[in-house]
Amino acid sequence: MDNIFAALILVSAFTFASGSAVMSSSSGKSALKGKAEEKEILMDFFNSTNGEYWTHKSGWGGPGDQCTDSWTGITCNGDGEVTQVKLIRNNQTGTLPESLGGLLSLEKLILKYGNIMGPLPSSIADLVQLTRLTISSHSITGAIPPLDKLTKLSIIELNDNDISGPFPPAMGRLTSLEQVLLHKNRISGTIPPLDNLTSLWYFDVGFNEIEGTCPSFQNFAPEWGSTFNVNNNHLSGHIPFFSNLPELIEINLAHNNLTGPVPLFEGLNALFVLTLTINSLSGPLPDLTRAPFLEFAYFDYNELSGSIPTFGHGSLKTLYINNNNFTGPLPDLTNLTKLNDLCLYYNKFSGPIPRFPLKLVEVIAAHNLFNGSLPDTGYLKDLKRINFR
Repeated sequence: MDNIFAALILVSAFTFASGSAVMSSSSGKSALKGKAEEKEILMDFFNSTNGEYWTHKSGWGGPGDQCTDSWTGITCNGDGEVTQVKLIRNNQTGTLPESLGGLLSLEKLILKYGNIMGPLPSSIADLVQLTRLTISSHSITGAIPPLDKLTKLSIIELNDNDISGPFPPAMGRLTSLEQVLLHKNRISGTIPPLDNLTSLWYFDVGFNEIEGTCPSFQNFAPEWGSTFNVNNNHLSGHIPFFSNLPELIEINLAHNNLTGPVPLFEGLNALFVLTLTINSLSGPLPDLTRAPFLEFAYFDYNELSGSIPTFGHGSLKTLYINNNNFTGPLPDLTNLTKLNDLCLYYNKFSGPIPRFPLKLVEVIAAHNLFNGSLPDTGYLKDLKRINFR
């Protein structure tokens, strides 16, 4: 009986070992097949973007595979799957092939500075592992494909192309997004609500053809360097409320059709640049002391009115309030100890011309109603231009 039991154990062990060997062999063959398929996709990409003329192309087109032979710009995981394609300033031209969507483990696609033309492949929508999509400073045309399935996407960077079509509506639902860079294209339509994108901290869609109202930035992530740029579009309505965003360094709403008052910018302790140039904003200039580190402020070419509030801090280096409807005398400016550039022209300022801060380099205040003579400016050692005529 014992001999029979021992024999059964041996047969079972042999069967298990044989099965494991078959499974291991099958898995190995599958991995090899996957590598071969991905190599074919990469070579399709190489040929479609005129790889023969790339600046750097080590390994591409050789007999080895893309992972073990360290092809230029290719990163693989431990299973031999391509996870990153990164080629920057590599003289890429031509078009992107639809087969790119077959790199199903791809996490980062980074192609910058070249002349790739034509549309983005619709198959990009199948790259569900993608966390970064960067195809910038090329000549891409057409619309952005649907992004609904790219739920892991944290960076989309398609700036400096010739992309047209509507702003992707799915972008308001991609809750992993941290950075959106779509500036310098021809994107139209409206921006969806961004309230659910609580990881988003960098948003730049300037120089497009976007319409509708300006989205709120209020729920954005508290990340140092936060930026909100929607300049040079066709946005209308009021400026949304900005407050208690301590890491926000830049707001650029210039060259739109925004109306209504300039809101109070409270709790913006890192705000460095505020640009509201060329809109139809009205009402008074807000108290800028609530943004204590503001250095560059542009309110020019609007319909702002009233008197200028006293400036309570000395961080400002540039202040443009020209081409508005401001009235009354200028407040004391001498506490703006870092002010270099001051543009006041085409308003209705009156009263005497005040003393200027010591570091002033340029002041242009023509076409106002000032009276009296120009005060002595000999103490302004850096002054290069002054115009009150």
